[in-house]
Amino acid sequence: MVATGTATAMAVKPTLNEAAIYQKKAISFKALGGGEAMLADAENFAKGMHIFGNSTTENLKVIKEAYSVLRDYHETELVSPTLLNLQFATKFMSSHGVSESAAQTLRDQSPSVLKIAELRNEINTPAQFKRSVDMTAKSMTASGGMVLPEDYLAMLKTGGTAVKQMNTDAFYFSLSHLIQQLGGDRTGTSLNSAYQNLVKSKTPQGAMENLIGLGLLKKESVKYVKTGHVTKMTRVSHWHIKFQKWLKSNG
Repeated sequence: MVATGTATAMAVKPTLNEAAIYQKKAISFKALGGGEAMLADAENFAKGMHIFGNSTTENLKVIKEAYSVLRDYHETELVSPTLLNLQFATKFMSSHGVSESAAQTLRDQSPSVLKIAELRNEINTPAQFKRSVDMTAKSMTASGGMVLPEDYLAMLKTGGTAVKQMNTDAFYFSLSHLIQQLGGDRTGTSLNSAYQNLVKSKTPQGAMENLIGLGLLKKESVKYVKTGHVTKMTRVSHWHIKFQKWLKSNG
């Protein structure tokens, strides 16, 4: 009888643990301020998502984490399936040769992945968000894990308009080396400074004269004083296109 009872208890224990963890996640979700109605919706949504390899408890955990970042339940439902698939992908990685620490690193980056998509306005449809996640994962892989989503997020926070207006390929793949050298924060600050100087016409006199000498700024785009020196930039005409051509021709 003792042996039978022990075996039964051991079989029930995982179920009890899972129930306790689920209850804890439900309470923490409610603590975010969603209320009973939102919690009920979240629990139904978690139970209704059948993501291979994930339990209902794991589903609710991801929903809670997404809501804590976005604070918008509609957007939370939109992004949760993709985040859950990303979580399963990291599990698959750790069981097929990739170290558990590397897989865990990617899992820990989920809030940053989410915030990047939100700040770049790539969270309007499931397909759009999935593409953002794919690009983030590819950029991390391309850098050999040296540049993480949290680094891109730091660049976004300090880079402002200069970074947000970049096209997708430029944002994810042209700045990796700079981020490795300077860090995301300083890279964003530098880009924002360049944007303010060139696009907002706040370039110092010496820099404007150098730009003209390099052929990056048209002479008719600046104002001269009687001594022949540049005093003010009146408009910037296709400077970014000329800058790209100059980079290619000068290696």
